Amino acid sequence: MALAFIVQHNTVRLGACLVALALSGCAPVATPPENKPLFINQADFHITELSHSVLVGQPNGAQTSASNDLWQVMRDGFKLPEINSAAVHQQARRFASGRYHLQPSLDRASLYLFYIIQELRARDMPMEIALIPFIESSYSPLQKGTVHHAGIWGIMPAAGKHLGLAQNAFKDERRDILRSTQGALDYLQQLYGIFGDWQLAIVAYNWGSGNVIRAVAKAKSQKLTANYDSISFPKAVRDYLVWVAAYKDIVLHPERYGVSLPQLDNFPYFVVIDVTRDIDISVVLELAEISKEDFLKLNPSFNRPVILSAPEQKILLPYKNTESFQNNLKNYSRPLTTWKQTDPILPVAKKKK
Repeated sequence: MALAFIVQHNTVRLGACLVALALSGCAPVATPPENKPLFINQADFHITELSHSVLVGQPNGAQTSASNDLWQVMRDGFKLPEINSAAVHQQARRFASGRYHLQPSLDRASLYLFYIIQELRARDMPMEIALIPFIESSYSPLQKGTVHHAGIWGIMPAAGKHLGLAQNAFKDERRDILRSTQGALDYLQQLYGIFGDWQLAIVAYNWGSGNVIRAVAKAKSQKLTANYDSISFPKAVRDYLVWVAAYKDIVLHPERYGVSLPQLDNFPYFVVIDVTRDIDISVVLELAEISKEDFLKLNPSFNRPVILSAPEQKILLPYKNTESFQNNLKNYSRPLTTWKQTDPILPVAKKKK
């Protein structure tokens, strides 16, 4: 596992979060009929779906893609320069060998990639950044590392605090799909603002901005070009970008490594529901007709069996389950919550050895 996401003291203060799409993931699902509105907004639980054809806040000149294949959309957005090809190919073969459980990681990623790719496109950021969670967590949002990093972006507790991600008895937003993604991308944009180089920004995400600032200063003092190729990094730090490039090569050439990429339509996997009343997770499961396992894949941040209403409190549901949630909610007459403080905390998956 690479070094965890470290935010050092005295870094530039994080700018305000871009409230971009506040929505969705990906995977092959049926598109609703064009002439039939799928959702009617509820007074208590407002449901929002992400359009697969409109990019909110897309900057002028940002790259667009008409492809219905999400992997091709990702390929179209790759921007980073090529690095040591021999090392990249060797690492890609390792990832594809089975030891790194690549196929399960790809399957997990299919839930979140549409949302992440839309965020990257809206911010005009390199698509290689969507590969970072493969390194940090194997795209497993409930996995908690031995050095206490958490969520798909591998965020440390101090980093989460720096990014404004709540960590309390009721939720850990480092595991929240929307909030952690927005925080991680905000931070990477901040690092790019410091270094003016996406390769150095990604290295700093892994190694810490202070370390990279010192390495850049040392390179300049030696009259060297301050870039990834010229700066002397520790091998583990340099390898982080090699790993990103290896996953990139697998996406570009899956047949070269005997990898079968799961089919991913350029369409959202999940929708967002604003929580304006307290509701038990068990009630959400009943209304949405969804298993706890599938619910936790999209909502891994909750530590208690109840979801408390609050500004910006949201839950995610698979697109296919949202109509059931809405229809069942209309006819639900029992209390939405009966939870008491003595109830047990939801189990969190342990990291596999």
